Amino acid sequence: MAPAPGSGADSGPAARQGRAEPGAPLHLLVLGDSTAAGVGVSAQEDALAGHLAAGLARECGREVAWRVVARSGADARTVVAELLPAAAGAVDSAGVRGVGGSGEPPRPDLAVVLIGVNDVKAMTGRGAFHRAVTAIAAGAGERWQAPAVFGAVPRMDLFPALPRPLGPLLGLRSRHLDAAMRAALRSQPHAVRAPFPAGAVGRPGFFAADGFHPGERGYRIWARHLLPVCLDALRKSAAEPDGARPTA
Repeated sequence: MAPAPGSGADSGPAARQGRAEPGAPLHLLVLGDSTAAGVGVSAQEDALAGHLAAGLARECGREVAWRVVARSGADARTVVAELLPAAAGAVDSAGVRGVGGSGEPPRPDLAVVLIGVNDVKAMTGRGAFHRAVTAIAAGAGERWQAPAVFGAVPRMDLFPALPRPLGPLLGLRSRHLDAAMRAALRSQPHAVRAPFPAGAVGRPGFFAADGFHPGERGYRIWARHLLPVCLDALRKSAAEPDGARPTA
């Protein structure tokens, strides 16, 4: 593993780059909020990036070089304004973790985007969220000619840390924003939404001790749900003629 600059406990495990399995690399970018950063576990191998990279390496039979560009508290507009440019190496944004080394980073073959919880908490409107999701999906295509897989907005009414009536209220808001994400991605041929594993949330160990972020088991289950969607997106991207892919 080649570690990037670290961060505090509130922003996820320190290592923000890594490799899974030997061979010609497939480049994975994980972009977004504290769940993208891996808050809730102590090592990225136990977070979503590590589990998803291992699954992709196993299924594709090739090395996966993964990179996390994420910030605790990031909402969709933060991803558009700061994290997308940071991931492309265009800026060195203060507080953005995972932008290690110098020069332009490798072009990702696949971008996985985890957003929504902070937009729910901030009461972001459906229209603003729709526009931001559209901009993220289009930006991934324009910058990298890469498919983007968006994790569905998590069902916040299922979070143990949120008591009634707050939990059900935020759960309703999360469903509204998830519907806005679905609508936004219908117009983006190179982006797709992957369902949140709501049925697994009640299993012991899904959440970390804070009752808000996934623990190791939760990230493993979430990555397992994302994996087939990611594989399908990669297959479709590989089958397209170069002229049919989005260009910068």
